[in-house]
Amino acid sequence: MKRLIVLCMVILTVILLGVTSGCQLGGGGAPVLPAEGVIEKTIQVNESKTVNGITITLERVELAPFAAMFYAFNTPPNYELPQDPKSPPPQLMIRAEAEYSLNGGPVKKAGPSGIRFYDEGMMHIWKNLDPVPKGTKELTFIITKLGDWEGPWEFHVAIGLTIDEIDIYTDAEETISTRVGEEFAIALHANPRLGTNWYETHDDNMLALVESTYKPDDETRPGVSGTQYFHFKALNTGRTKIAVIYKHGTTGPVREEKVFNVDIK
Repeated sequence: MKRLIVLCMVILTVILLGVTSGCQLGGGGAPVLPAEGVIEKTIQVNESKTVNGITITLERVELAPFAAMFYAFNTPPNYELPQDPKSPPPQLMIRAEAEYSLNGGPVKKAGPSGIRFYDEGMMHIWKNLDPVPKGTKELTFIITKLGDWEGPWEFHVAIGLTIDEIDIYTDAEETISTRVGEEFAIALHANPRLGTNWYETHDDNMLALVESTYKPDDETRPGVSGTQYFHFKALNTGRTKIAVIYKHGTTGPVREEKVFNVDIK
């Protein structure tokens, strides 16, 4: 009996030591966040690099409150979609290794990618990387190896301005006054939980949509209403309009519509 108790105590001690030594989280199991806050946005990159005859496209970067995520696409030579994407043959388990840095600072390991299989090729995904602190202006993402192919495939991603750093307009009666190269946003109350969202249309010759984001009023309560942002960059001088409609799905009836006038100098 004594031997059994001692054995149980040893096992428990090993488990506790393993959990403690491997813990990289803050109190309560949450990641330790930068004191200055984090950037929340999705950056559509869609940039391709070819090294040693192999092309990889960095499609987008998602910067979330608790993690950063990178998505890169590749079509390996002689690729065919596996019959069962959940159990692909070993020769298609081509994982990519990557690393990244912020503002040219210390390099961090992103580790091996997760893989999703599509008709045209494979999506490599790196999740649960450190959230990106506010004030970061550029991300450098380097895919060092893809299966047996050596890189590097190097991408430089400009963060750009965040919603907190630009003028925000909420009243369609107010003319938006800006200059070429400057950025601004339209903020509209929304409740996606009910299936309703704002949809916008604009003149691509005058404005570029930088991103469309949504922030809940209370991030601790999923499903609550919040604010939908349309972030634009002015391209050319002149006057233009941004039309927005609020409706259920893409084909539902329109519940509300507004038109914002924009004067670009």
